[in-house]
Amino acid sequence: MSSTGNNSTEYGNTDNEPKKLKWSIEHLLKTMQAPSPDVLSTVFLRWPEVVGQDLAAHSKPSFIEGDTLVVNSTDSTWASQLIWLETELLGRIQEISGSNLVQSIKVRVKRQG
Repeated sequence: MSSTGNNSTEYGNTDNEPKKLKWSIEHLLKTMQAPSPDVLSTVFLRWPEVVGQDLAAHSKPSFIEGDTLVVNSTDSTWASQLIWLETELLGRIQEISGSNLVQSIKVRVKRQG
């Protein structure tokens, strides 16, 4: 134990006390330069809230690479709609997640089948 009585480091306590799972996941994602759980939750679990029910029925977030959200769409019409609404959708993601990590949206047409 240090003379100050503080056994913490940037990685948490240096002793063998259990760590909170949320802290462990957030730390792992940070070291992988991956989005935070809050951003992932917003984008993937709350997609219909972000884009609306109609658009959500024809699109699905695929992954986040750097600051770009990649979305699959069922056809080019819905893909065009997503592209047209990009600024508004980015604002919704930022508002709901409290993060500005996602800065752009890339849309791919991937037919269901």
